[in-house]
Amino acid sequence: MRAFTEPLQELEEFQKIQQALKKQSIQVTGCIDAQKAHFIYAAGAAKKKLIVTYSELRAKELCENYRLFDKNVLFYPAKDLIFYSADVQSNLLVQRIRVLQKLMEEEEVTIVTTMGGIMDHLLPPEVFQKQVETVESDSEFDMELWKKKLTAMGYERVGQVEGSGQFAVRGGILDIFPLTEENPVRIELWGDEIDSIRSFDVESQRSIENLDSIRIYPACEFTADDGRIKKGLAVLEKEAKRLADQFFQERKTEESARLKAFAEEVKQSLTQWKQMSVLDGLAPYFYDRMVSFAEYFPKEALVVLDEPNRLWEEAQAIEKEFRESMTNRLEKGYVLPGQMNILYSGEQVAATLEKNA
Repeated sequence: MRAFTEPLQELEEFQKIQQALKKQSIQVTGCIDAQKAHFIYAAGAAKKKLIVTYSELRAKELCENYRLFDKNVLFYPAKDLIFYSADVQSNLLVQRIRVLQKLMEEEEVTIVTTMGGIMDHLLPPEVFQKQVETVESDSEFDMELWKKKLTAMGYERVGQVEGSGQFAVRGGILDIFPLTEENPVRIELWGDEIDSIRSFDVESQRSIENLDSIRIYPACEFTADDGRIKKGLAVLEKEAKRLADQFFQERKTEESARLKAFAEEVKQSLTQWKQMSVLDGLAPYFYDRMVSFAEYFPKEALVVLDEPNRLWEEAQAIEKEFRESMTNRLEKGYVLPGQMNILYSGEQVAATLEKNA
């Protein structure tokens, strides 16, 4: 790729930009859209780069342009924070988990995202990392324990694995389709030890490759053990009761009943059905600390803001739409007050990006 960067290195202005980047944040103007990917690739020597742009269409276009210079570039899609219950089952979740995997396992990677992607709350990197499990061949394996573990990690138990985020058990065989893998994996036991680990084709069920080990990432962005669930539900139910009583006193009986039903549904989903995806819109009740996507990048990473003024406008638009929608749903008893905190404000995002700059 030196053929693409050497011409730029001969320009005095470009050399000044590179020198300035080593010491401070800078603003560069006059670069047309078609040249931005080339410029970003050549300008930054950082091993990890975060490019934030103003729309999903622009992010995908920028990602494709950047791939000409570096194939190790991924698009991180924003979560639908208003209709999160539908979003958690989408292919976008798979994309986001795979991006988090790259950030944790790859030394060099470039991620392109939007303001919506930056404004979402996530678990701190060190907490998310602890939820990743490694399985190695010839090691001991407790099938009963792993059934519970995979369920807690957000995986769905099925009769036969057909898609990402599923697992199936047949005697001493565990099939699992990790979100970060292109093919499912079959773990065969000999007694209490792993006899073999191999990937296989979903359609034919034929083995593809023998593996020495496999890393299994959660099938959702938020998971919790029984203790955390119990503690979080206590806080959630207390707030739901307070608000339901308030609705009742205001003669809003429909809203009061709706909120009680919502709280009960959440409780059943987490305690009986172990549906970890429910946590996605209720994270503030179950976690004391969350971070933005930007905090998954090290201090030395290169952060590029594509057209800052448009980014700020987009942040304000996202925040306004979110606040108006959630306030309306809160007044009707569809959500709880704590759910208003699943979005970072434009000011918080700006502060985070400035800290990482």
